[in-house]
Amino acid sequence: MRYRRTFLSIFWLLLPLLALVSAAVFLSLKFSVLDDTSLGHYLIKLLIGLMFWQLMADSWLEPMRFARRIKLILISYPLDKNIILMAGNLSAVFNFIIKIPILLLAIVYFDQINSFNLLMIPFLMLLTMSLGTSLSCFMTPLSLGLLDIRYSAPLIQYFFLLATPIFYTQFESGILALLNFGNPFTYIIPMYRDMILGVDININLFFIVSALILSLLTISLKYYSSKIGLAIAYIGK
Repeated sequence: MRYRRTFLSIFWLLLPLLALVSAAVFLSLKFSVLDDTSLGHYLIKLLIGLMFWQLMADSWLEPMRFARRIKLILISYPLDKNIILMAGNLSAVFNFIIKIPILLLAIVYFDQINSFNLLMIPFLMLLTMSLGTSLSCFMTPLSLGLLDIRYSAPLIQYFFLLATPIFYTQFESGILALLNFGNPFTYIIPMYRDMILGVDININLFFIVSALILSLLTISLKYYSSKIGLAIAYIGK
């Protein structure tokens, strides 16, 4: 019974990823957008992009969810408020790790082992989580007092997901191109995906983006430290 529950829990955690991948592959075949890319390569590329996107999204939203669940404990006991961020990040890491076997199976099945820089995954995970945590540091204190922040965040994420060239190749002209170029995640998640795929990237852009993410993390942690106590005191009124 215990193993059955564990299996079902893992299945439900993987279901959103599998559903997104299946829908994207179906639409790609339906509208013939693969061009010169094989189905196997597209599937693996999509898996990596969605895994890193979900890691960023979980690092962003999970602390907000965790803070709402334990708000009564936060009010009643003087806990270290950084536990909110730590718990959210641990959840994000777990959700990422359980998807890795699926990625490895896809790589082996489609025989594309030699072209991947899998050793880059832990380093890129840290950068991705730093980005998500930065956003969470700004929004978690607000979400404790304003439920609209918590409920609107997933919608904001979906908009940015669709505006990020993960399901499709980046557009060069038109309205979608403007969305791509104006979307900050366009310069992050696809670049990390390409690094793992072994595609040449703009190394200068990578260092600039990494420096910006780490700078944003430093600023956001200071903001979080100064505001989370006030937010908890507010919900206690």
